[in-house]
Amino acid sequence: MGDEIPYPAGTRRYEPDDAPAVLAIALEAVATGELAGVSRHDLEYANARLAHDPAMCAVALEDGAIVGYVVPRHDELLVLRAARRRGHGTRLLQPARAIARRQGLPWFRAWVPTDPTSAGTAFAQAMGAAYHSSQWLMRLAADRPVPGPAFADALVVRWMEPGPDDERFVDVANESFADHPTPIRLSISELRHVHSRPEFDPRTILVVAEAAAPERLVGFSRVDRYDGDDGRPVGEVRILGVRPEARGRGIGRELLRWSITELRARGAGEVVLTVEGANDRALGLYEGTGFVSEVEWPHWVLPLD
Repeated sequence: MGDEIPYPAGTRRYEPDDAPAVLAIALEAVATGELAGVSRHDLEYANARLAHDPAMCAVALEDGAIVGYVVPRHDELLVLRAARRRGHGTRLLQPARAIARRQGLPWFRAWVPTDPTSAGTAFAQAMGAAYHSSQWLMRLAADRPVPGPAFADALVVRWMEPGPDDERFVDVANESFADHPTPIRLSISELRHVHSRPEFDPRTILVVAEAAAPERLVGFSRVDRYDGDDGRPVGEVRILGVRPEARGRGIGRELLRWSITELRARGAGEVVLTVEGANDRALGLYEGTGFVSEVEWPHWVLPLD
């Protein structure tokens, strides 16, 4: 893939050897409360995905050391606290816009702290960004009862099969999120990169199809179970989607119930997920199941031109 990203002086493209430095910057932001609700597992997962396409990230340098980075796909622009107010964030915006454009994103979007007096808010306003929407971290208590799934007889429900299902999965994922407040665009190569990692378990992905057309997937859910920062097991509904044509039939509800049941069977206590506040349909489903909004992640957007 061609790399036509402009890198101003003091910035450059991310390289795989930069992973520890980039992770350290993100961990500092968590430790200081700037990324509330984000776990080390979240950051390590996102950090590992940079290896698939190093051009999705740009880094800022000071005396040869990495002091900042930007990943438009992950809504991240972070600079070490000790290196702030030296123009690193401003310089990173130029490659950030170009990376976002290259990925087909409608804008450059980043998380900004909820505190309106924070340096992040002041920086976003100075750069011409504006508040767009909020994503919420939601949590389901371990003792909240949730029924098991009961899919309709007209549906075929099975595990995803990596390889044969790759194109089908990318198709259903992209269509399910095409009308989402923040659309995603998954590629075959990105999917295969995730599935090639040693920790990948194909039995964490459930797919649904019509019995009359079993080759065309209409819904899916992927779950993840890991140890939280406090050492306790956490279950996460990482992504859940249903094609627009198949909505309103309870498929999303049953996929959510399967996700919770599966995660609890794997030893998870609490279950978490994230949802866009503007996604009324999903928000209603999660709240009705017992999930409670816990942390707000405001998103600000900056035009690409």
